[in-house]
Amino acid sequence: MKLRINRNAIGEGLYVAGIVVAGLVCFFLTKTLTFTQIATGDISVAPFTQERESYSFENDPKGSLVSKETVAMRADGAEAILTTAMGNVGLDQGFSARKVVFPDGRMLTLMDWIQAKSTWPRISAQQILTRNSRMSRPPENCIAAGETLMGFGDLLGHKVAIVGWPHQTGAQRVIQWQAPDLGCQSLLDRVQEQQSDGSWKLDAETRTTSLILGQPDPKYFDAGAGYTEMSPSQMLQRSEAFVGAAPTDDIEQSAKVQDKAYYGQLGR
Repeated sequence: MKLRINRNAIGEGLYVAGIVVAGLVCFFLTKTLTFTQIATGDISVAPFTQERESYSFENDPKGSLVSKETVAMRADGAEAILTTAMGNVGLDQGFSARKVVFPDGRMLTLMDWIQAKSTWPRISAQQILTRNSRMSRPPENCIAAGETLMGFGDLLGHKVAIVGWPHQTGAQRVIQWQAPDLGCQSLLDRVQEQQSDGSWKLDAETRTTSLILGQPDPKYFDAGAGYTEMSPSQMLQRSEAFVGAAPTDDIEQSAKVQDKAYYGQLGR
């Protein structure tokens, strides 16, 4: 599994990013869910459970925690990503949005604390083939189109390729330390902004705080059989009412974008 920033859109079903935090941290989430399409057939990938924390340096040079994330990868290619929802309220109370992709092609976004979910259409056969290939036979340098190999290193006991590319704004770049033996999963992400003197200032960073190899806990892949089906904006409204918090303009706009994809792809 390799993170990919969608340079043109938020990506299908990416309500997780919309409710987590506006700004740079969403770059990482969008990348993850854009590349991580769905696998089918017989493939074998390295299973793991990864805990990550994202920090913003925009207003605090020491870094302020803005979200937490769990990435769970099964050996059959099924993947779950849990990301802090509802900003600081979510951080304080442990609310997470859960994105799950299954080997049979299903994609779900779930909010367990309100027992709600959005079900997304299965993806195309071509997307399936692309993900299968990248996950089971990743390139040693983890490079994709538009990216630059900046070097190699070691991180958390894994060989990593250091990969960078410019963000769509042109003034920022993203650098990731990706582990080929984990399907090019990123173990460290950084967003940097170029200064007038040509130097680079750290804007955001996502760090791995725990990495456990082996099959993850089945709870991450629960499909919410008894949950209420909702559109992204409906889940946002339900979440707001639950925590008593109002969304930012960016979050509301993200939900509208997701609604358009949700209803459009389902032919509603």
